[in-house]
Amino acid sequence: MYRRLYSLLGFLGLILFCSCEKQNSIPPGTELVMRTELGDVYIKLYDETPVHKKNFLKLAKSGFFDGQAFHRIVNHLVIQAGDPRTKNAYPPTNRDKPYDAGYKLPAEIIDTMAHTYGKLGMARKDTSLNPKRKSSSSQFYIVTGRRMTVAGLDSIEENRSGVLQSQLYQSYKSQLDSGWTSLNFVQYMDSVGFEDYKYPAHQEKAYYTKGGVPSLDNEYTIFGEVLKGMNIVDQIEILPTNKYDMPNQPFRILEMKVLSSEEQ
Repeated sequence: MYRRLYSLLGFLGLILFCSCEKQNSIPPGTELVMRTELGDVYIKLYDETPVHKKNFLKLAKSGFFDGQAFHRIVNHLVIQAGDPRTKNAYPPTNRDKPYDAGYKLPAEIIDTMAHTYGKLGMARKDTSLNPKRKSSSSQFYIVTGRRMTVAGLDSIEENRSGVLQSQLYQSYKSQLDSGWTSLNFVQYMDSVGFEDYKYPAHQEKAYYTKGGVPSLDNEYTIFGEVLKGMNIVDQIEILPTNKYDMPNQPFRILEMKVLSSEEQ
């Protein structure tokens, strides 16, 4: 009798353990699960970029991403999807159909966000054609990148400082031409509190230990991150591609599932 009781308790305990394990396999804060043949990728979207978040959730709920293939893979940079033409044809051939959801999103570029390993960003057209840096409505990427060296990140910070200084000089020159200031440029920089750009310590650490693509910072909208499943992204990243960075064989998103509040 006691043996049967212990066996029953053990069986119930195993069920409870498996149930808890399954529940705990979803990281807290997960809002979407991107299902692929290699496994699941768990994604969180940022409240700080509300337009992009709302749009992405809307498309995911409608099944927009389901069946799409990753159409761009650049090793040590990004994997990219979101072209609806890849559902029915690969490579996509129908140029009459839109390559995204058919509209653009206003930029929500936040200076304090960095393209570290695992971040989710939205693609866009080049600045020369898109000066307001509006985002594609559906073409998104996941950052892979490589680990940065101190010298490499210092160089990027130096270049960024130069860009900011150049932008400030345009403001200074307009004030000088209008007679609003008699300061020289160095004095003007001091008066507005200009400082060379420096990554926060936590972002530096992420670039040194995990990697990323700092050259994309402040150019594209970052709107989320992968909480779990970057091992899947790493496997997608090494798929063979042609000279246009397109995978030789289609690798598809089986489902982009939006989790309910209970599942989160």
